[in-house]
Order: sequence, then structure tokens, then C-alpha cells
Amino acid sequence: MDKVKPNLEGGATRLVVPTYMEIDSIEDLNDNKGKLDATITSIDSAAGIMSQTETAIEEYNLENDLMSSISDGMASALKASIL
Repeated sequence: MDKVKPNLEGGATRLVVPTYMEIDSIEDLNDNKGKLDATITSIDSAAGIMSQTETAIEEYNLENDLMSSISDGMASALKASIL
């Protein structure tokens, strides 16, 4: 395998919520659990963001389930959850 170039430089992985929600931090997720379906939808289970999210769930004692999905499934789940 030859390393050609980075796929993405300066990128960051984050948990996101729609801008109309008043959630500004990971800590706010539990405080707003009544407004959410308590599921964090992510990409493929082998993606690095999955292990980072699992760590965040543990460290912040989040009351959320983590669901992995392929890109199309993730997009559909997110679209369905936006008001």
C-alpha cells in the first residue's frame, strides 16, 4: 500500500444537532433528552467516530443509544428526526 496523500486535512469529528435546538455541548444532551429520541445515529460501525462517540457516551454518562448505519441510512434517519 502506498500512502499518496491525506484524505482530509484539518477535519474534525463532532456530534451535531439541528441549529434550532438549544444544545451547545455534550452535557446538554441529557438535559434535553425529552426533546430527543435518545439515539445518536452515526456512520459505519468501523468508522473512528463510532469509538469516539462510545467513549463520549461513557465519559459524559449519556443516556443515549448509539446506532451505526450506512451513509444512506444515516441520512434517512437524520432527515426523519428533524422537525
